[in-house]
This record gives sequence, C-alpha cells and structure tokens, in this order.
Amino acid sequence: MDEVHGTTMATDEDGRPYANGFAPAVYDGDGWTCEDNCTACATGVDCADCRACTDFAFLYPPHWARTWQEGEPERGIEVFGGPGGMATGRELVDDGGDWVLIEQNRDAAATARAAGHWVVQADIRTLDPRHPALRCTHRFHGSPPLSFSRSCKRAAGLRARHDCCPLSMG
Repeated sequence: MDEVHGTTMATDEDGRPYANGFAPAVYDGDGWTCEDNCTACATGVDCADCRACTDFAFLYPPHWARTWQEGEPERGIEVFGGPGGMATGRELVDDGGDWVLIEQNRDAAATARAAGHWVVQADIRTLDPRHPALRCTHRFHGSPPLSFSRSCKRAAGLRARHDCCPLSMG
C-alpha cells in the first residue's frame, strides 16, 4: 500500500514493486505467428497490408509479425530514441539494421518520425519486453535520456525551458 497516495502498489509475479507504480502492459500471446496462421500473407500480401499481422505486431512494424530470416536486416530496439539523432548517426556507419525507437516525448517522437524512423511513443516502463513481435530482436541500443545529460542540467540552471527535459522547469 502506498501510504502517501492511498493506493495499492503494482507488483510483478514475485511481489516486487514497479517503479513509481508503473506496471508493464502484458501481452498474453496465444501462439499465433504470421508463418503458421496468416492466410493473407500466405497469398503473398505484404504484412503491412495485412490486418492480422498489423494487429499482432502493434506497436511495432507489421513485418515483425514474421520470424526474422537469415539475410534480412537485424531487428533492433533503441530506447530513449529522442528526435532520432543517434539513429541517424548509426545509419551513417551501419545501415544494416531494422530499428524501432522508443521515445516518451511527443515532440521528439514526431521529429524522429518525420526523419523516417519507426517510433513507439511510450514510457519505456510500460512496454512488455516479452511482446511476441520482439522475439527476433537481435540488437539493442540505449543512451541516457535527455534529462540525464549535462547540457540539459546546465540549461535547467539557466532557467531555460525545454519541454523534453523535466529537469528544466524554467
């Protein structure tokens, strides 16, 4: 019980509390896969045009409903994707990945989408890493969120306002 707010704290199956009352959105997979169950894709339809694959993979790209095959770009998740700067830099040196950025800030997510990145706009703590669309993820990239950066903290000290930075309440 959270004494301050008068609510019961969310816990995992072992009774450990989640940070700040967050609990992951758990996807109860039923064993469905594109290869075994999708009649639309069996006819040659692209997963992006298939409602079943799109629903299965949601929040992720529809083609992630298919099992990754040797020779395809390796799938990766980038947490704290921001406006896509790290992803763009990564593409300059290694354009062989199929990446999804996770970003909470609406404006940063919109900027990354405008730059051509697939973005899931969500608080990373609310996503379930067991989502079946992530079963073939081979890469992971995480940089500290902007709120941890020295420049953001300096800006906060100058009373500057950055909507993406909770430390600068200017």
